[in-house]
Amino acid sequence: MAHFPLSPRFAKMLINSEKFDCVPYICAIVCALTVPDLLVTSTWTTETEDGEEVKVTKEGLKKIGTAQFKELGDLMALLRAVGLFEQSTNPIKFCFKNGLRYKAMNEIHKMGIQLLKEMNQVFPYSNIPMTMETTPPGSEMLEIIRKICTACLIDQVARKIPHGEMQDNKNLKNAYQLMDCDEPAFIHPSSTQFERLPEYVAYSELTRTSKLYMKYVFEIDLHLLPFIAPEFSEFSSPREFPPPKYDSVQDKIYCWLDGTYGPAQWRFRCIRKEMPKGYHRYLWFCYFFLDGQVCPFIKNYRNDLLAEPSTVLKSWAMMLPRTRFIREAIMRNDVDSYESLNRVWRNNPKFLLQEFREIDSRRKYMEVELNWPPQSGDPVL
Repeated sequence: MAHFPLSPRFAKMLINSEKFDCVPYICAIVCALTVPDLLVTSTWTTETEDGEEVKVTKEGLKKIGTAQFKELGDLMALLRAVGLFEQSTNPIKFCFKNGLRYKAMNEIHKMGIQLLKEMNQVFPYSNIPMTMETTPPGSEMLEIIRKICTACLIDQVARKIPHGEMQDNKNLKNAYQLMDCDEPAFIHPSSTQFERLPEYVAYSELTRTSKLYMKYVFEIDLHLLPFIAPEFSEFSSPREFPPPKYDSVQDKIYCWLDGTYGPAQWRFRCIRKEMPKGYHRYLWFCYFFLDGQVCPFIKNYRNDLLAEPSTVLKSWAMMLPRTRFIREAIMRNDVDSYESLNRVWRNNPKFLLQEFREIDSRRKYMEVELNWPPQSGDPVL
């Protein structure tokens, strides 16, 4: 990130774009968000529903438009503006017709070349194009661009205040709740999203007249944020139904979680996600191990256990020595995947042997010991 003369969030956007082969698109957006005074200064005055006069750029983002890709909002308009400018045979005329400042657009062009050179130095084997003159991105690429931009604006998210929370306060009509501010904010009238009013948006800039306005706005999916920004999310305990599953290919435990996002605790829908590290993940790994899902060889003794593997999940399991011992051993050694289990076995091949013997009712001590430690690929006999 130190290679780029940008704010950390914009540098992160550029670096992430290389992974998804969309550097020219993200470079265009980053430059347009960085260079100030992109829109022409000639304005006209409009009046909002509560009587406030607001100056709006004559052409601006609405003139450029978002084509059919409304979800990317103002960022799509910026992307189109840069792309069309790069393709234009008469850039001065193009800027005049679309309410854009030629000097700012030319600065974006120069900055883009500089950033693309830096990207090629940082990623010399990626064959990154040296121009922002690109074909319009398809719907799949636009969704990738939207996710990259969302990931870098995780702390600049707003939720439209529901009608039921307004308490007949007309001043809150079309208002948004910010993550870290009690004052309501509004989408700026110059935005392509001014009339759409999505439920959740991210923004790049706040500006104030008599109200707080969000600029460079685009729609986001709240339910993606727990994956993108778990540090801002609070998760519930894993749901019992549907129950967690062990993915032997990825060596991960997946579960269904409810939760909230941000200080205002906006609730997101139930999502399937890798189980957060901690107490529940240890218990569920213990269950999957005894059930033979981690090491299939354990299935040979599945019917010989003194209790069902699910016993280790019960709140009263700590009262039974045989289940308490194996639970404590797994938690004490930070074992919650086959990889971490195998790491412990490399240092201590007898790890969990005694604990497993305590659970095995048929006392096949010698047979178990000869095949210990079991491997993930060992067959069922």
